[in-house]
Amino acid sequence: MLQLIVLGAARPTSLPPTFRPPTLSRASLLDKSHRDLEQLHSALSSNGIIAISGIEGYAPLRVAALRARCEVKPSGLHTFEDGTTRSTQATTPNQAFEGCESGALDQFRALVGEVTSEFTSALSALVGSDGPPLLRVAQQPLRTVEEVVATGEQLEHLHSYARPSTAAAAAAAGPATATLDLHTDQGLFIAFAPALKLHADHAVEAEAEAEAPPATFWLQLADGSTAEVLLEADTLLFMLGDGVEQFVSPHRAALRPPLRAAPHALTVHPSDHGGQG
Repeated sequence: MLQLIVLGAARPTSLPPTFRPPTLSRASLLDKSHRDLEQLHSALSSNGIIAISGIEGYAPLRVAALRARCEVKPSGLHTFEDGTTRSTQATTPNQAFEGCESGALDQFRALVGEVTSEFTSALSALVGSDGPPLLRVAQQPLRTVEEVVATGEQLEHLHSYARPSTAAAAAAAGPATATLDLHTDQGLFIAFAPALKLHADHAVEAEAEAEAPPATFWLQLADGSTAEVLLEADTLLFMLGDGVEQFVSPHRAALRPPLRAAPHALTVHPSDHGGQG
């Protein structure tokens, strides 16, 4: 299962430990040299997350796409215990987000889809096909990550978070009181873009106002500690889900160290502005 998830990265005032994901260029995904695959393996076996840089046209498309206005249905709304409201648009590849402005959003989804295919190919090369099938579907053995992804369900989500400044709890200094508690995602991996902070009218938040960030994205690292993740706006992030521990590691004993699903959490901070993030 693949998801396009729009999350936030921010720095609460207490300055907790921080973590910057390893970065691999898009060209390296395409090249798939031994060194490139070693870098990919190191990132995904240690903390389960990697950032992809050098995606031509990505930065402006991200801004234009995340400013898209969407009609919100009651079924797509959820309110968390800390007062945060999340609206969600969900669809599958090649299907439009119902009620959302198209144009830039469609172009952005297409670009993310291209890079996701390239990441899948590189991950498949890393995992290899030697050994038992990773999965069987209708008695058909699936031996590569590419085959598993092509056969499995693929989902795309557009999330918008808002937490009014009147919310009862103050911005948390750690993930213990996070909006979304520590968890691993279902499926092999997710792809997500860093959040865009918006006013209620969908105007982009000015740089000077970014000192009050919208949210903190937390990651539980391999050593058991939890750190705030620092995300670069011009990168696309890939994070492993529990599927790698269910389908990949048990059947690829030669891949050492094994790939690691990434436990993560999200804390949305109170704001006077609504917005998409």
